Amino acid sequence: MTEFLQQKASDKMIMILKAPGQASANQDYFIYCQFADRGPYVFERFYQMPGKRSVLFSVLNLVARKQTLADLTLQDLVDHVNSELDDNISSYYQEVKDMTAAGFLYEEDGQARYFDLATGETAPNKAFAEILFDKPAKYSLQYFLTKKIPVNVKDTIAAGQPVTADTLQKAIDRGDGDLLDFDLIKELVAAGKADPNEAGKMRRTVIAAKSEKRRSHEAPIESLLIDYRKKAAEGKFEHVSFRGAVEEQLIATLTSHLHPNALLVGEAGVGKTAIVEDLALSLYEKRAPEKYLLGDAHIFELPIANLVSGSGMVGMLEKKVNDVIAFASKSENNVILFIDEIHQLFNRQAEGKIAEILKPALARGDLHVIGATTTQEVKDLANNPAFKRRFTQIKVPEFTDEETLALLKEKAPALTGKGKVEIPEAVFPKVVHLSSQMARVLGTHQPDAAITVLDQAITRAKILVDVAEDGDVPCIVDQAILDQVAKTILGSPAKMDLSTIKKCQKLFDQELIGQKAAKDSILKMLKSQALGLEKADKPRSFLFAGPSGTGKTEAAKLLAKGLFGDERKMVYINMTEYSIRGTITRLLGSPRGYIGSDSKQPLPLDSLKTSPCQIVLLDEFEKGSEEVQRVFMQALDEGYIRDAMDDYIDFSHAIVIATTNAGIEEMSEPTVGFGGPQIFGQKEISQILARHLPIELVNRFEDVVMFQPITQDEYRQILALNYGHLVEQAAVNRPDLSIVPKQMDADDPFIKKLAANFDPLKNARPAKRTVKAAMEEKMLEQYGAETIDLSA
Repeated sequence: MTEFLQQKASDKMIMILKAPGQASANQDYFIYCQFADRGPYVFERFYQMPGKRSVLFSVLNLVARKQTLADLTLQDLVDHVNSELDDNISSYYQEVKDMTAAGFLYEEDGQARYFDLATGETAPNKAFAEILFDKPAKYSLQYFLTKKIPVNVKDTIAAGQPVTADTLQKAIDRGDGDLLDFDLIKELVAAGKADPNEAGKMRRTVIAAKSEKRRSHEAPIESLLIDYRKKAAEGKFEHVSFRGAVEEQLIATLTSHLHPNALLVGEAGVGKTAIVEDLALSLYEKRAPEKYLLGDAHIFELPIANLVSGSGMVGMLEKKVNDVIAFASKSENNVILFIDEIHQLFNRQAEGKIAEILKPALARGDLHVIGATTTQEVKDLANNPAFKRRFTQIKVPEFTDEETLALLKEKAPALTGKGKVEIPEAVFPKVVHLSSQMARVLGTHQPDAAITVLDQAITRAKILVDVAEDGDVPCIVDQAILDQVAKTILGSPAKMDLSTIKKCQKLFDQELIGQKAAKDSILKMLKSQALGLEKADKPRSFLFAGPSGTGKTEAAKLLAKGLFGDERKMVYINMTEYSIRGTITRLLGSPRGYIGSDSKQPLPLDSLKTSPCQIVLLDEFEKGSEEVQRVFMQALDEGYIRDAMDDYIDFSHAIVIATTNAGIEEMSEPTVGFGGPQIFGQKEISQILARHLPIELVNRFEDVVMFQPITQDEYRQILALNYGHLVEQAAVNRPDLSIVPKQMDADDPFIKKLAANFDPLKNARPAKRTVKAAMEEKMLEQYGAETIDLSA
């Protein structure tokens, strides 16, 4: 035996030692390590009793990561154990002297073996040999010891005892329940570490533990609510002006006996939430008459998101709502619940449950609730009349310009803060005027629109102060800053100036051949708009009438380029696509509840919501169905329309141009005798159009512009113009190719030859196609040449 030990321990050896004289159930063990002649080391005492944590597993895992005992060094063990134990490892040496060795681990022919000193037998598959030498295998002992599971479960597995529901319950009692899951139970059963008959009981143990934890970690009722009294005490609320009548009606409703629940209804941005905040502040300050009528009422906001979040388990949502009802129903709490965006209770199934749970409490009069919603979204409540009738509706009107002006002056000091920004008195009316124009674009109303514009102007001014060389000089919010804010919001300058009109005139002169009367009429309308004599709450509008190919669409593109900097700033709508009744859904979308209402497909007018400064071109307007035509009639009358989702589409910053061929035969009839077509005045044109279009529709357009048929001389000029454009495009597409001449005039033989085929009925429609075909033919004749001479 001595020789055997010396042979096996000649290099290194780990022995398992046990203390004599102890019952086997409470057996005390040590790890004993021998490294050649450098002496023995005892690293840690461990216990056979399940549930006791030991550094044993930490040490064995370190050894296991080395894959084999031969890879282990003494320093590895010393450093590791010293980091785990409070006392130095050498203090354990004396305890080894009286210990009896149980057996030891060694390696033979690459295989881990365990020698039992009591029996003298060796075995290759003892538990500790598996830990020390075997590579990690699925569901092996090492797998479970390295897995993140409760320590007492690891101890049970290491001791060779089956894991039971009681084992898991002990882990839960120790606070390790978070480490248990159903996958672990499956693995234990698959590895033979747990009785399959215990699997169901273990699952129920885990489920009960997790449910109990959820209940213990449920947020208190106050965490579901926002305490308005607390926020008032923190100075986060302020009183609002011009809402005395609304607040009186609100207080009267809350103190009534039949329907003590108020529903504030108003457009977005009119200050519905601010009214409730003002009431909370008044109650906190104990101001009359609120204190007298409502007593010591305590307002809490109930965010719907707080109820829905974390309520995935069955019954969780119902429990939260019932807890809120119980809290708010207690007379001693004197609670008023405020539900902002109350229409959200009817948007989805989960929120619908909340309304159904609240309904009985509202019917009994147990709750005092203030709801807030918009004039459009209040329609969602109409689908649940039993819920809606529990509320008294209070309308919250939009601020007038005078009220908005006064409110801006009140809020200006708070908005400027301590920054070096000054706001002249004359700027406030300009902010009100500008914000009124952009309210629909901002998606809000007064006073929120004006506050938003002023805040952005102040922010821009502060940026200028920061970048200025002399930071001590205050920045003044002036018209230039307001213009920059408007351009940022609208994507284009809010007003038309002389330079813009001159740019349009230059483009017309260069690109639109002939049509002098039409061009003069359009420019005159732009100049009148630049005077600013009218309130800009409606779009400028033109009805371009004339034969096909006379430049109506081209004029619209040039206007887009001149006014907004890009000819693509145009919404093009071919009205022939909307000629059948019912196709309006392709323009505005499907109403809620109808097929296609949830479609994310972009609609033709969507770009106006984000970029309102555009040309809206309604091509062949007379071919659209009557219902589609009347939609645009409203746009011309009111300056906006609503889509199927009740969202605003603002036309007030756009220019609406409709083109028509209606009555063109009458306009094109030649005069008796010699000469071309007759030249009609504005009155005659309107009369002719009225015979083909509803007169009320024609009268909606500010100006009817007649585009005359073009002459052959004008056709030659258009051909020459298209030639120049095609050469420019070829230079971009083929920079390696040179085309001469770069430009041609109307008298060039090449152009004259093409103009010989002029068709008065087609006007300039085929001009570009004709030039392109002739150029391609010439270029193919000279194919391969570096320079193409089209004059040859």
